[in-house]
Amino acid sequence: MKPRRDTVSGNYPTIEAATISPNPSPFTAGEIIIAAVRRDQRDFDNAMTQVEDLRSLRRGHVNLAVSPSSAEQLVPDAIQAAMERYPGVTYSVRSGNGESILKWVETGEADIGYGLRRKPPPGVVEVRAFAQYLGLVTPPGHPLTKLQKRPRLRECLDYPLILMTPDTELRAMVDQIDHRERRKARPLVETSSVSMVRRLVADGVGIGFLIAENVAEDVAERKLAWTPLADAGAQSFSCLYQRSDLTSTVAMSMFLQFLGQAIETIEDRFHTSTQSARKRGTQIR
Repeated sequence: MKPRRDTVSGNYPTIEAATISPNPSPFTAGEIIIAAVRRDQRDFDNAMTQVEDLRSLRRGHVNLAVSPSSAEQLVPDAIQAAMERYPGVTYSVRSGNGESILKWVETGEADIGYGLRRKPPPGVVEVRAFAQYLGLVTPPGHPLTKLQKRPRLRECLDYPLILMTPDTELRAMVDQIDHRERRKARPLVETSSVSMVRRLVADGVGIGFLIAENVAEDVAERKLAWTPLADAGAQSFSCLYQRSDLTSTVAMSMFLQFLGQAIETIEDRFHTSTQSARKRGTQIR
């Protein structure tokens, strides 16, 4: 309907004056409610579609890229749990450092990448993140486990150190704490192998710094002790990565659920050690 001309000024009213009302009409309020109901219905329909897709999942394939330490226990646990429900899905798992993991995702050689956070290349996005805490790894009964508090990095520097190599994310976590200290960490042994750190520490050669996921099995078997560091820089994230242009298949979505559950199961084992700063997996998109 054409707006009526003002008989005094000869001008048409402004859009603001013509359209804004402090009290929406019942018609407008009804539209809002109807739109909300429709959104809820679409969400429900989408959820039911996903449920039906999972029920009908008979076969599929998932390509994974993970760190060697994750390939030892975390990923096998997740695959076995998934196979109990969906035995027709197959898997390819390759392991490498963080740079390699992201490269494989970027080139399409892997559908899913999992590792400690680092800046992804163009076209690769972080889809979920899990808080991780750098912890002191010692044999059970070590003096540093009897401090009645979380140790700081500087309190560990008098002991022989078994450290990851400088090109690893685990070492980067140590170094970002270390650069604030006057004394520098001087490793007795440097290695790119998490399993070597565990072995040398268990044999009493020295102490190390790893995340809980790296030592969960050895701690459960009382071969090692793990204590989160009190330093502010001791927190990072392990992340799931995918290509931004990749549409997740039903098999991929299914496995991501099982992998997330496996990560949170490990987190729950160490709950009392990290509860003051604990954070569940965060959805990025």
